Amino acid sequence: QGLLGAVMASAPVPPVFRAGVLIRYSRRGRECTWATTVGKNAVDGPDEARELVRRFCAAVGHSGEPPELVVVPVRPGGPRLSLQPVVGESLTVFLERRCRENGGCYELRAEFPEATNESFVLIRVAMPGTAPSVAATRAIEGERTPMLVEQYECENVSDIASLKALIGIRTGFPMNLAVLILGSRRLHDELPMARVAAAANSTGMPVQLHLATAGAYVFLRREGQGHQEANGDSKLSLHLPLCIHGVRIRKLRFDPLQTLNDLRMAVQALVGLPPGYQHFAITAPTATDLSGARGTDKLESLGFADGCTVQVWVDFEKAVDVPRARDLTLDTATSGCAVKLYDRVAELLGLDDASRLALFAGNAAISRCSGLASSPLADGVIVRAYVAQSLQLPFSVLASGLVSNSGGSASSDSSVSATASSRDAAATPAPFRVEMQGAVGFLSP
Repeated sequence: QGLLGAVMASAPVPPVFRAGVLIRYSRRGRECTWATTVGKNAVDGPDEARELVRRFCAAVGHSGEPPELVVVPVRPGGPRLSLQPVVGESLTVFLERRCRENGGCYELRAEFPEATNESFVLIRVAMPGTAPSVAATRAIEGERTPMLVEQYECENVSDIASLKALIGIRTGFPMNLAVLILGSRRLHDELPMARVAAAANSTGMPVQLHLATAGAYVFLRREGQGHQEANGDSKLSLHLPLCIHGVRIRKLRFDPLQTLNDLRMAVQALVGLPPGYQHFAITAPTATDLSGARGTDKLESLGFADGCTVQVWVDFEKAVDVPRARDLTLDTATSGCAVKLYDRVAELLGLDDASRLALFAGNAAISRCSGLASSPLADGVIVRAYVAQSLQLPFSVLASGLVSNSGGSASSDSSVSATASSRDAAATPAPFRVEMQGAVGFLSP
């Protein structure tokens, strides 16, 4: 019994996987965010949703009627959904199926039933530009495509320019291209918010936001590995988190004059970790906590030196705004052949061969051979750019899949090609090349 207890005590504890959640809301005339995580192993979705609302209210100091948490739909123009998983459906499964993921976090909005006090007003802003074509939203012909409507709280004494500033912070849209309309009237920057709120409440209509662009205003984001080569004369030992499979201690070149954000992008290019949730600490030769470091700080000033050891981990509750800062804005057409979009993206990213790219609008792949009218391109959509590359994996990873049912020989028409001798397989796992079509997002050797 003593031996059994010792073995059980030394057995590894199964990891509790967690999903990141980012709630954006407007309060007291300011745009705010609150990030947290939810467990992936729980199954009681309604209780998890109520607990998430309780934690949010406690964190932001709200003691009145609880706000409504609204899901940002996966596809632009998707239906408005409150955070209400059904019995037997976990909160994580609900989010995975219905909520938009951005930089490793599921995006929610908090809508309050009333303003903070009489000094503030609540304004609803509809964004019809975020709804693409009927084909892209899979709507029924003749039906009205739903619009994304979001809530903002502004001071009574503020004006439309202040509302535009809040919208710009949340969406990343350039406000010099933004036009706000109520009914059939354009709202100029000098109009007082109290007057606009009264007019909106009397008509029951939200303020509409339009962007003066030629097509869809999208954000181009580099995802996965292979977007850049690590450069510099110095080297560091990078200790990776448990979510990275394979070797967790790797060498990485760097330049001491680079910034911390440059290092985050280099780590993403190496192993695929989202740069917005990377956090670092120097462990050798001198332990240095970098939790308060800014992304624009030079590595040299933070204590990075040739031969140092750096620990990296991912924390979804402490997000830094690296993805948006590193996004490239693109005014793209919403019709025509997708090849032109691929060529333009390759030029922006500095790639000589556009065939190495795989583009996604949200979670939907943009086929190179199809028309853009069938892709969910709309204002505010994140176009994810992956660079295809070859992987070398141990023979043992796919060894069971390489044996056919007839005689144990490898299938001749298999999409996976491997080379390894029986001697190598018996001793040291031999590397082999795996050819994959499409994007490789988070695979590591």
